[in-house]
Amino acid sequence: MTTTTTQRYVSFVLLLLGIAFLAFPLLILLFSSFKPNVEVYAFPFRFFPERWTIANYFSAWSSNLDRYAWNSVVTSAIPTLTSIVFGILAAYALAKMSFLGKGLILKFIVLMMLVPLDILVVPMFQLFKSFQLLDTLSGILIPGLMSAFGVFLMRQFMVQIPDELIEAARIDGCGLAGIIVRVVLPNIKPGIAVLGITTFLSNWNAFTWPFIITSGDTNKTLAVGLASMVTSINNFNPGALLAGGVIMIVPVFGLFVLFQKSITQVYLTAGIK
Repeated sequence: MTTTTTQRYVSFVLLLLGIAFLAFPLLILLFSSFKPNVEVYAFPFRFFPERWTIANYFSAWSSNLDRYAWNSVVTSAIPTLTSIVFGILAAYALAKMSFLGKGLILKFIVLMMLVPLDILVVPMFQLFKSFQLLDTLSGILIPGLMSAFGVFLMRQFMVQIPDELIEAARIDGCGLAGIIVRVVLPNIKPGIAVLGITTFLSNWNAFTWPFIITSGDTNKTLAVGLASMVTSINNFNPGALLAGGVIMIVPVFGLFVLFQKSITQVYLTAGIK
C-alpha cells in the first residue's frame, strides 16, 4: 500500500468520524421525537424508541407551532428576497460604476459586517418602540431587509465579470436592467444561492431580536416559540419540544440538499477573495 493510498484511507476515516460526531446529536433528536414521554426520561438511555409514536408531532403542531412556523417563514423569506435584490443593485454600483466616495462606502459596508447585532439591540428597541412596531412581524423582519454581507458578497462576484461583456451588452442596446438580467445574473447564480441560503437561515434561526421585540404568542417565531415551550412549567411536553426541533431543522436540511452544488461551487472557485 503506497503512502498516498494510506493518506486517503486515513482522511476517509477521519471524515467519517467527523460526520458521525456532528450527526450524532441530530440523530438523537430525530429518534427521540418518536418516543413517548416516558421513554424520553428513561434511564439508561435508549437510542431507538422502544415504542414508536407520532403523537409528539400532533402535540407540537397543536401548541401554536403552526403559527410560529408561518411567522418564521414570513420573517425569513421576505428579508431573503429583499437582501438579494438590494444586494445585487448596490453591488453593481460598487463593482461596475465610478462615482465619488465609492471606496469609502465599501469600507463602511465592511465595517457594518464587523458590528454584531447584539450591541444595537437597545437603540433598535427604542427606535421601534417610537414607531409602534413592537410585537409585530414588521418589527422582526425590518432589520434584515438589507444585508451588508450580501452587498459585499455580490460585489466580489461582480468584479470578476469582464467589463467587455457589459460594454458589449451596452452597445447592443441594453439598458441597466437588461445588463443586470442578461449579463450579471447568469454569472453570479452561485453567489445568489449562497446569499439566499445564508440570509434565510440567519433569519430562520434568529432568536435574540425576535425574543426581545415580541411579547405575545401571536407574532412569535419558531425559535422563540420552542423556547417558550421549554419555560412552560404547567404544560411542558418534552416529546412535543423534540418534535418541534425536528420541524425547525427540516427546512435547513432541505435548503442544503437543494443548493449544495452552488455552495460547493462557491468555495471551489474561491468566490470570496
